[in-house]
Amino acid sequence: MLGLGVGFYKLRGKEYFPWTPNTENPKTKGWYKPSKILSSGDGTAVTGWTDSSPEGNDLSQSGSENRGVLDDNAILFDGTETGEGEEEVVGDHYDFASEIRVSSQEAFTLFMVLNLDDVNTQTLLGTASDAEFLEIQTNKRIRAKIDGTATSQAYSSAIFPTNQKFILTFQRESGATGNFNVFIDGVLQTPSSQQANPGAIDFKVLGARSESEEDRFLDGHVYEVIVYDTSDLTSSSIDRIHGYLKRQHSI
Repeated sequence: MLGLGVGFYKLRGKEYFPWTPNTENPKTKGWYKPSKILSSGDGTAVTGWTDSSPEGNDLSQSGSENRGVLDDNAILFDGTETGEGEEEVVGDHYDFASEIRVSSQEAFTLFMVLNLDDVNTQTLLGTASDAEFLEIQTNKRIRAKIDGTATSQAYSSAIFPTNQKFILTFQRESGATGNFNVFIDGVLQTPSSQQANPGAIDFKVLGARSESEEDRFLDGHVYEVIVYDTSDLTSSSIDRIHGYLKRQHSI
């Protein structure tokens, strides 16, 4: 029986093969789907998330105090910070086995299915320092700090919901400009002013700003994550991926 979110492509006459996000060009740099979350059952700690892309770039977390839990077929990040003064600040987050390296002027597209409890300084992806991260800054502002330069793109009204499952797509276009585009549930949002940053990115952490200064932890559910870079996805590719995520997560 055909699973949810799977389509078919025709190839040379009557020959067909199943579509997945890995079918698109460029290939995925990371694909983290619900069936690959590593946990012993609902309400228990998630030790990692196996990558379904050709990269094999698994997410892991060795510290029990830094692990989210399996809830609603997703990882639930609690968004809390513990530790003060000289104590290490800890909170739920996961580390990529290898950095997702995006060169200067290279395309980068991130698809995430989320259900957030808060939309203030919610880190989506971070790195080994606070020089590079991507965060939902407020309910109508997204911010990317790339190669040490922070770029914030605002919208005239709220686009990021709380307590509601939604698809967030962040796209940095290739080329010298590096325009930012944000889609919510497959709909391109119009910013108050177009922002751009073509710098290099080296993401390493899911759900926290950095390793050395772990803070701004994500608060809510992460159901699925898909990452592309190198070259721009076509509009039809973006539509196919949005269609897959909508069917898979009943959005």
